[in-house]
Amino acid sequence: MQHLELPLFQCKSCHRQTSVTSGTIFHRSHISLSKWFSAIYLLSNDKRGLSATTIAKFVQVSYSTGWLMLNKLRKAMADRNGLYKLGGNVQVDEFFLGSESHGEG
Repeated sequence: MQHLELPLFQCKSCHRQTSVTSGTIFHRSHISLSKWFSAIYLLSNDKRGLSATTIAKFVQVSYSTGWLMLNKLRKAMADRNGLYKLGGNVQVDEFFLGSESHGEG
């Protein structure tokens, strides 16, 4: 198995090293960035919700890896959403709230 390292960038003044993935959900991940981006693409284009099984099949990883990826992506989205609040008039393309309607005929 070949282990590919991402290039490190070094500050000229303090000589601290960093990589493009440090401080992200991809940091220290053994999953390739192309698989991560494939999972992000799938998640961003799915309107109904996504299962770990679907991610695993699409990205060609085990179920447990698909579950881990999906949960890391969901946490990253939730953390980011907490920083921003919508204001003014908000238009929504599709919207589902609650469960099945009862009593409508």
